[in-house]
Amino acid sequence: MPRVKVQIDDRGLMGKLHDLSQWKGETIGEIVRRHTRTCCVYLANFTQPFGDTIATKKQGEAAVERDIKKLFKDMEGLTASVENWKVSAWQQALLAALRKQDLPAVVRLLEGSNLKGRVIAAPSRETHERYRNNLGRVRTGGYFEFVQKAAALRSYIKQRQMKVGYAKSVWCTATSKLDVSLKNPGAGFPAWVARNKGPARVTDRTGDPFYPSVTVSSSLPWMDKVITKANRGRALISAKENMLKYIEMTWKGELRRRYSNLKKAA
Repeated sequence: MPRVKVQIDDRGLMGKLHDLSQWKGETIGEIVRRHTRTCCVYLANFTQPFGDTIATKKQGEAAVERDIKKLFKDMEGLTASVENWKVSAWQQALLAALRKQDLPAVVRLLEGSNLKGRVIAAPSRETHERYRNNLGRVRTGGYFEFVQKAAALRSYIKQRQMKVGYAKSVWCTATSKLDVSLKNPGAGFPAWVARNKGPARVTDRTGDPFYPSVTVSSSLPWMDKVITKANRGRALISAKENMLKYIEMTWKGELRRRYSNLKKAA
């Protein structure tokens, strides 16, 4: 069942849309679909991580790295954790081995302990998914896995960071299902968002002469957390303001055209 649904209708703009349709030589359906695409761009910007810049991408990547390191720890990560543990002879021995980068000693001390965790060669996606909640966040309850090869952890983090923008890409997927003619179908979406293919469903009822609308929905279970109802509303308001400005500019252009034609006729 879809967790997030956004409906774009233009009943409040119908009069203006009829005029715009005549000026531009487009059907109202074409205009509403194009307006829907603009809405989707705004909706993507209001979906976490907010924005569409490289800084936004880096913010998302940093969050992914922090989350993964709650579960998987290399020498550096484990050292930071052990420093905050209760002081004991065993803790001091483990800390000394970590600071010396003495991998065999670290493994021996961990495997001989009663800690909730284990020593591994490389992170497992299956384990990672098992410790993620329905918001996609890691919750370990104190469990951790010590990754012997730091390069393996870095590689896994980089792989998972490729998914930054996945929730935002729902809106990009939606635009690909709209019957809108564009020279650049990906316009408005940065590459790091467009490369993902978040699930989206589009219901197009723009052929209805009395109630032209488009409904976009997604079944991502955490979608309502990464874009709240309030932010969906803000995105739709921004898109409507954009449409009104476009109508105003088009109307001014139409007035200039008519004025020019009158002068030529005179």
